[in-house]
Amino acid sequence: MSKQIKQVDLVPFCQEEDSDRIQFWLNTAHVKKWWINPDNHFKNILNHPSSDHGIIIADGIKVGYLRWQKVDMLELASVGITTIPEGSIDIDIFIGEKDYIGCGIGSRILKQLVNQLAQDTTIPLIGMATSVDNFIAIKAYQKVGFRCLFQFDSPTYGRCWILALNPQES
Repeated sequence: MSKQIKQVDLVPFCQEEDSDRIQFWLNTAHVKKWWINPDNHFKNILNHPSSDHGIIIADGIKVGYLRWQKVDMLELASVGITTIPEGSIDIDIFIGEKDYIGCGIGSRILKQLVNQLAQDTTIPLIGMATSVDNFIAIKAYQKVGFRCLFQFDSPTYGRCWILALNPQES
């Protein structure tokens, strides 16, 4: 039975307070399965712009991580993706506390972020990529309105879905 979560919030990532927690989460089996090479991800998190990522809080408990950034057109092209418009936003998320997976936290915080990003009418698309085998994540993303656009082969993650939504239609 999943926990009944009343409040879900996003607070700014604080390197001094959250680094050890992030490093621990990235090395847990349920996160590492999808976020391969935790050391690289940890370095990227530490170097991410402070305004574009945060810690997910559920009923006062730090349970996960969320970040967003403009898509890297060169990175997309390197895996053969040419249909995502420039200026689109890419989102990455994980729930680090295993007991909080399946409680609706991911979809709730994603909805909050999508609503925030939709205020910027220049953003043509908000997207995410995940393994075709990450059924829990795909279900959470679809609850928010993301739809599976197409699959691609990632050299690191294998077969993946690109899921996206138009922020002006959400």
